[in-house]
Amino acid sequence: MPSLAIIGAGLAGISLARLLSDRYTIKLFDKSRGVSGRLATRRFEIGEFDHGAQYFTARNPHFLEFLQPALSQGQLAVWKPRLRTIEVGKPLSKRSWFEPHYVGTPSMTSWLKSLAEGLDIQRECTIQKLERQAQGWYLNEQWGPFDWVVSTLPAPQTDQILPGQFDLQQVQMQPCYALLLRFSEMPKCRWEAAVVKNSKLAWLAWNQTKPRRSPQPCLVAHSSNAWAQQHWDQDPEISKNQMLEELWKVTGFQPELCDEMAFHRWRYAHTSQPLCRPYLLEHHLQVAVCADWCLESRAEAAYLSARALAEAL
Repeated sequence: MPSLAIIGAGLAGISLARLLSDRYTIKLFDKSRGVSGRLATRRFEIGEFDHGAQYFTARNPHFLEFLQPALSQGQLAVWKPRLRTIEVGKPLSKRSWFEPHYVGTPSMTSWLKSLAEGLDIQRECTIQKLERQAQGWYLNEQWGPFDWVVSTLPAPQTDQILPGQFDLQQVQMQPCYALLLRFSEMPKCRWEAAVVKNSKLAWLAWNQTKPRRSPQPCLVAHSSNAWAQQHWDQDPEISKNQMLEELWKVTGFQPELCDEMAFHRWRYAHTSQPLCRPYLLEHHLQVAVCADWCLESRAEAAYLSARALAEAL
């Protein structure tokens, strides 16, 4: 069988590997110690946090079918938090979700870890160079040859390792900051998740309210993408303190109830301008690209992009 290297072991990369496993010999490469990309969970001494994507939805019948085994085995569950809108100076307003919102159980990463079982994944490996030789593709002058190579990395990182192969200039991606806080006791709170308006913050969620989580009160606070982009170059410690000050103002929580915290920066968190094509493919060079940013900034788009490319390959 032809060989295929997939760069990135998030939802797009793992889905592509599963969809093509009977037609290609596949090896995945990821810079992280685990898998999952932005469907991520971080475990600290202070607690456990889904610090990336908080949930995902499924509207396409192909994606729904893809999820069914995980749903039936309890690796995915529907999250139904008390959802509110918070805006300083205004009363809380109730929000409703009109479709299922899925989370991995017992962590956001659990589903993808299960999906990745049995795949050949080279972890803690940052691919910085791709070279096409007579025998095929080589990665970092170490791995290869491969007949095909596919990047599922964010558009700017794909552009770095495949310079000039595809026109990705139209794709725009924005960052996000995640402030992660453990509380000694649960503050008085009339919400379990909240959208924040007109603020440095955009989203708040109590991690323990998701199915099969630890009961320890752990709060995830995400910044707005626009604010993170405007302040990306400043000292991360300053950004953390600014978000923390905003959190106390927005929620009215007593700071002394928070006993530990951590901070994470997502460089490519949100696609504000997608490619508007499901994938890119160069038959002559046997190189391709698929990712959520090809279609829209949703987890479902990562799968649909991978599925469309798998059909083409």
